[in-house]
Amino acid sequence: MRSTAGITEEDWRNRKKSGAYKSAVHDMVSRTSSAVSPWHIIAANDKQSARVEVLKTVVKAMERALGSTAKRARKHHLSACGGLSRDLFCNPRYKGGYTYE
Repeated sequence: MRSTAGITEEDWRNRKKSGAYKSAVHDMVSRTSSAVSPWHIIAANDKQSARVEVLKTVVKAMERALGSTAKRARKHHLSACGGLSRDLFCNPRYKGGYTYE
C-alpha cells in the first residue's frame, strides 16, 4: 500500500535496515574487489547521471587497458561527431543531433 508521499511500508522497513545494508555492501566490496576486477562505487540518486558515470568509468577502464590507441580513437570519434554532447555516442546516420547507438 502506497502512502500519499509514494513511500510504501516496505520502503520504511528497508530504511530502518539501511545501516545493515551499508555494512554488507562495504564487506562485499572490500572482500571481492581486486586490481584485476575492481568495484567502482557510483552514486545512484539520479538514474541518468548514474548511467553516464557508469559509461565514463567503463570508457576510462578500456582506455587504460588498451593504452594510447583507444585514446586516439576516442578523440577522433568525438571530433567527427562535433564534440561530446549530452549523450556519449554519436550516430552519424541521425542528422538531428546526438543519439545513443
